[in-house]
Amino acid sequence: MALWISSEVEDYLPSSQSAYRRDRATTDVVFTLRILSGIAETKQWSLYRLGIDLSKAFDTPHRSDLLSTVVSVAPTTPDVLPLVHTLLSDTTLQVRVQGKTAPPFRSNVGTPQGDSLSPILCTCYFESALRGIRSDSPPDDILPPELQYADDLDFIGTDEQELEDVHDQCAETLPSHNLTVKSSKTERTKMYLADDLEERGSEARRNAKSLGSRLGSAQDVQARKALATQAFCSLYALFKHQSTSLLLRAAPYKTCVKPVLLYNCPTFGLTDATTRRIDTFHRRNLRTMAGAKFPNTITDKHLYDICGSAPISLEIDQRRWEFLGTVLRMQKSSPPQRVLEFSATASLRGRLGRPRTTLLFSGLPSPTRRSPGHA
Repeated sequence: MALWISSEVEDYLPSSQSAYRRDRATTDVVFTLRILSGIAETKQWSLYRLGIDLSKAFDTPHRSDLLSTVVSVAPTTPDVLPLVHTLLSDTTLQVRVQGKTAPPFRSNVGTPQGDSLSPILCTCYFESALRGIRSDSPPDDILPPELQYADDLDFIGTDEQELEDVHDQCAETLPSHNLTVKSSKTERTKMYLADDLEERGSEARRNAKSLGSRLGSAQDVQARKALATQAFCSLYALFKHQSTSLLLRAAPYKTCVKPVLLYNCPTFGLTDATTRRIDTFHRRNLRTMAGAKFPNTITDKHLYDICGSAPISLEIDQRRWEFLGTVLRMQKSSPPQRVLEFSATASLRGRLGRPRTTLLFSGLPSPTRRSPGHA
């Protein structure tokens, strides 16, 4: 059924929504925020971000309102409504505490989770709730006014007070849709470059999180390495088992460790030093799997060959090129497209001094670049 109504859902959802859509992902949101953060760092300009957090968003929608949303999404497909009604009927829940399960009870709010249709229905429900707020807010023809990934919502603007007014409006309007804004978890981030030289590099925006990524590339890479180390250590007993083929041991490394390290990597604004650190981290893990310890030595090229791998910076370069192609194929109204247009057309005064390395101004890598240790 998700495929059945996919075209209607695409027409109903705004281009700012990146969840559960073809060729869209969390990378869209992080890319947009890092481009804006980079502009604020290299230009005499500042920006504000307001992150709205909803409480138990998938468990609270009224099912009657959800069915009304289905009618709005797919008015020309009458067979969808009775099928969705059947899926939402006679649902029960059970509570389990310390191995003991309570008797089942009937649930009449929210959507059952674990299937492919429920998150799409909830995303459309959130959109129906936001349309009332959006109609009262003046549109911004330059910047993307909002970024969405399912129920994660960020509002962007240059006026801090306007964003606070939007927050108050969300807190007043969304409860009528049985959605609650957690004011205590609202994230407020100012994107700027500190005037004090001693404070530069430690601004709060660099450690601000969005969909599991920190906005500062260096801070995010450091966090990615720490999480990848945890994933590597959890499988250390397998990696050190020398009786198993090295290529066989490398398979879980590629599926369980590398995805953690490379999460949202197309949005990394890497310096040469950070690139070397990532490659070094990757090679250290490969050497641990290969059992290459002092005094035994192995060249980088031979290590990559026996592990069936390559410098991880090359994979980051490839993913960045692929993501750039995806961005260029997006709608003109999508946040990545709008932020790129803003960076190219906005008349902003640059900062004095050496240009700082950010995602936008670091430049794209050469497709033919090769690491010194790799053929």
